[in-house]
Amino acid sequence: MIFVLAPAVENPWYSCRVIEEGIDQALGQSSSFLICRIRDEIPTELMARISSEAAALFITSTPLLTILADQLAELSEIQLMIPIFGDMTIETRLWTKLSEIFKGRPLVLLGASTRQCQQIERLVQSATIKKLPYPLPDYWFEPLIQHSREEVRLVYSGRLTPQKNVLELMSCFLKVADIRPEMRLHIAGDFHEMGYHFHGIFHRPGEYKEKFLELVAQSQGKIVFHGFLTQERLRDLYNSSDVFISLSTYHDEDFGVSAAQAISRGMHAVLSDWGGHWDFAEQGLAQLCKVEVGQDGVPRPSQNALLKILASLSANKLYEERCDYQKKLNSYISQRDYSVRLAALGHSPQKVYQGQSALFGDYAAKSERQYVFATGHGEQGRRIYNEIYDSYLTTSSKESDWS
Repeated sequence: MIFVLAPAVENPWYSCRVIEEGIDQALGQSSSFLICRIRDEIPTELMARISSEAAALFITSTPLLTILADQLAELSEIQLMIPIFGDMTIETRLWTKLSEIFKGRPLVLLGASTRQCQQIERLVQSATIKKLPYPLPDYWFEPLIQHSREEVRLVYSGRLTPQKNVLELMSCFLKVADIRPEMRLHIAGDFHEMGYHFHGIFHRPGEYKEKFLELVAQSQGKIVFHGFLTQERLRDLYNSSDVFISLSTYHDEDFGVSAAQAISRGMHAVLSDWGGHWDFAEQGLAQLCKVEVGQDGVPRPSQNALLKILASLSANKLYEERCDYQKKLNSYISQRDYSVRLAALGHSPQKVYQGQSALFGDYAAKSERQYVFATGHGEQGRRIYNEIYDSYLTTSSKESDWS
């Protein structure tokens, strides 16, 4: 039996809630897993059962990993499986602590994409690293609806923050809209007042939102802002739209939940060539936009490449094509495949974890003295950041290397 430790409280991050719901559905249908809801600690009775019955432990969230670290140390004989949610470069204190707690025991680190697995490999000395894309909740794969319209409808949904490069998308769209009057850009999401925090570049409170709303007003109705949408309303928007666009170069773009949701509704996707987006292109489900690193060290989408892509986008795909996109994505991130592969990992011997790498140690030493979300890194810290995140810009391994 594989014991699954899942949080009893709702995750504050929308994308993580979607992922956790998909994982719950995937593992809840299999007799190989026992899902246990944990709030503050593992109860004594459950600790005893895990010690005597567990083939492996799967911890589904980083907040839970933080809470349970000391108890997991007591279960030193049990193999652990941990999904890395793009936050190993943020949770440096946690992973410095876990490096000592978990060293010498079998450990599986799960990346959601090829490039994330590349990054994890740079941050640890030795462990089993496997790619296991997140499954979506099953209602995202409900039958598609046929739509017919004159306009070409583009959509971005997700956090509205500088590293998502939404202002850049809006500015390029307005240039193209002059020659493509049938185009509309729909945007859904909440504002997050974070700048390029790793690089020490920040905005005054409210500045980003002001610039965003100025561009909406300037568009004279060509850019439609919906605010935050529930999953049901977001599905309705995707069902009636043509192209999903995400130019994110966010530090935790390890998978691309919004992109997966849009493709599940048959949409064509234009994605930044960054992090987890590469795998969607490898599956024939997305078109990539080149990313360049500026003089300030910040990776951003190429404006020239984006303008060419926007100008070339076509009208609504045929219904049959949309159904094919949905089918291909469901094959790639199916709930059944997730549970079968996770069960196989949990019931077979894995590599012994030897702690974090020297690169991680150098990086953690810099971020230990300053919370990077609040103050950013100095010059040396940014150099290490670039060394780590080069793995999100290029693909040096094959997708099959992590299967």
